[in-house]
This record gives sequence, structure tokens and C-alpha cells, in this order.
Amino acid sequence: MEIDIKNLYELENIQVIDLRDTDKYQKYHLSNSINVSYDNLLINPERYLDKNKKYLLVCDYGLKSKKTSEILNNNGYLTFSLHGGIRKLMQKEKK
Repeated sequence: MEIDIKNLYELENIQVIDLRDTDKYQKYHLSNSINVSYDNLLINPERYLDKNKKYLLVCDYGLKSKKTSEILNNNGYLTFSLHGGIRKLMQKEKK
């Protein structure tokens, strides 16, 4: 499932997981997000996720987070992907 940027701040009780590499994460990230590579998240989701909680996955353009979200949701997790990713969010904030 994808979430549009305009709905991003309406979300409550959701953990944000940033799938980008550490360097990009350190330069810019959403507050209260954690940085976990998509490889680590897919290999060992139970380490980072609880099937009773909601998660928003973000990446640069929304492609990797969308695919990762689909895989995790098929395995019983409740995840969403930020449509357009961090890049779209950064463009919107510059306006």
C-alpha cells in the first residue's frame, strides 16, 4: 500500500523505517524514523517489526519501499510505502 505525501502527517501510531543508506539518512530523514537497510529488513523482519504495529517504509523514490512493503505485507506485516519517496517530500518542502 502506498501513502501520498499529502496524507503523511495524518498518520498516527506508525513507525517510519528509512531504507536508504546511512549517508543519505544522516543528511536528511523524517523525525522519529529509524534507518534499516532493505536487505536487513527482508532477511530478518521479526528483528525490526511487530505484526501488531504499522510501519511506513521510505526510500529515495518510493520504488524500493513499495516492493519491500509488498513482500512484508504478504508475510503478515502491516506496512505502507511513501509514494514518490524522500525525494518528492524534499521537493515539496523546498516550495
